[in-house]
Amino acid sequence: VLRHDLKPTHDIFLVELHSETSVKEVCELVHPNAGLLLFPLAGAAKGVNSSGTLYVNLNDENLRKAKLRRDVTTVTFGSGLHKKADYLITYEDADDNGTQLTVQHSKYRERHTVEFKTHLKGKEAINLLLGAIAVAMEMGVTAEQINKVLYDYKPEQLLEN
Repeated sequence: VLRHDLKPTHDIFLVELHSETSVKEVCELVHPNAGLLLFPLAGAAKGVNSSGTLYVNLNDENLRKAKLRRDVTTVTFGSGLHKKADYLITYEDADDNGTQLTVQHSKYRERHTVEFKTHLKGKEAINLLLGAIAVAMEMGVTAEQINKVLYDYKPEQLLEN
């Protein structure tokens, strides 16, 4: 993908990594400006450029306890008792049609509340979605644009737990 399909006109290249080896190899190759940490993975935080951003899942107990780098911007997300999260789910209601979320965020140093509706259900799926919302909004995508995509996206197989 990197050598054949990625062009200078691309602004974002998204890759999902699950092993410490792949994190190290990819970070050495592309020098990422951002990293989304859903669970602790050795080397993942170290690979982000010093001018970059780490998005950290506060729903993971090990990440909450981890000492994070101070030379990068850190954006946190979570639900429940993690009131200090930059992106915080304050309301969640699921039914057969999906999930409605209320998310508070402090993108501009003031707390703002945004409503989201998705066909996704389940704790894990909603946590992944919150991380994606945080990354998108920090990169300038509006809540209205995110909601349009969420409304249009109908997963073939729902992740529920």
